[in-house]
Amino acid sequence: GGEVYVAFAFPAAGWNRPERVLPLDLLQCLIGQGRGAALYQSLKEQQGLCSSIGAGYPTHEAESLLVVTATCRPDQLSALREALLRELARLADSPPTAEEIERARRLLASAHRFSLETTGGLSSQIGYTFTVSGNLQYLERYLEDLEAVMAEQVRAAAAECFAPEIACSRMVEVAVGPDGAEGENRP
Repeated sequence: GGEVYVAFAFPAAGWNRPERVLPLDLLQCLIGQGRGAALYQSLKEQQGLCSSIGAGYPTHEAESLLVVTATCRPDQLSALREALLRELARLADSPPTAEEIERARRLLASAHRFSLETTGGLSSQIGYTFTVSGNLQYLERYLEDLEAVMAEQVRAAAAECFAPEIACSRMVEVAVGPDGAEGENRP
């Protein structure tokens, strides 16, 4: 029994390429935030390949990672990996729908507003933003700039991370689970 905890990490732009940060924020949100997210709907709800799935994009000063995390039975790991790579390749090929973009914008805008509601949250956001970007313009213009991101920019960001020729060679997979799991570290 027991489940495998797995992370699939893909190199992604950081603050060294600021024009990619918001499209990548939107991308991680539309693929991995909440029950309406693309990966949750496809891999969990429709295909039943995992019991949980999500995505994160911890933005750093230089190169960063876009990470998909999931839990699944050991015998599902190979099928989950293949289905995930197919879904991500689809996102690299075609821009998200207007509805997907709007959902992601709403979630990110709400999270942004919520993060500024307390003095601790505000000071944390100011410190983080200034440390990684060197200025506060990103924080000051976040909601306005978020509205300006187009679906094609999100697709282009997805292509940099998830195009098959890139994802297969640059993805790092780490799986932790019960004996017999086929988890592996891939270069």
